[in-house]
Amino acid sequence: SSGINAEWPLRPGGRASYNHSGLLIATHSDARGTVCDDSFSDLSAAAICNKMGYSCAGEWSHGRKWSIQDSYAIALDNVECSSESFEECSYATTHNCGHSEDVFLSCGNCSSGFEFSLVNSEGRPSYD
Repeated sequence: SSGINAEWPLRPGGRASYNHSGLLIATHSDARGTVCDDSFSDLSAAAICNKMGYSCAGEWSHGRKWSIQDSYAIALDNVECSSESFEECSYATTHNCGHSEDVFLSCGNCSSGFEFSLVNSEGRPSYD
């Protein structure tokens, strides 16, 4: 299976709880490894958090912070996104990075403070 996950378990004006953070690991086919920070941006962070099922990205950073990083290959480099959708991202599966450039990411769920629903002409919930 392919995917992106934060190992070890920004929307302005919104409330958020960024309670999921860690070393970012990408898995694709038989490859599994860290993500290099070259070209990484807030949009990259948002797209990856969204891909993992979170509604918001918190802070992201890079560095050699944990000894476990050395046990991973570097799987992705130059992750550059034009929107908050990972399908709009480009990346390279070859790299020119060291583990001091590994991405650490915080993701969570945010709220604008609004909740929405639909009601019918009698004010009852409309599910159709």
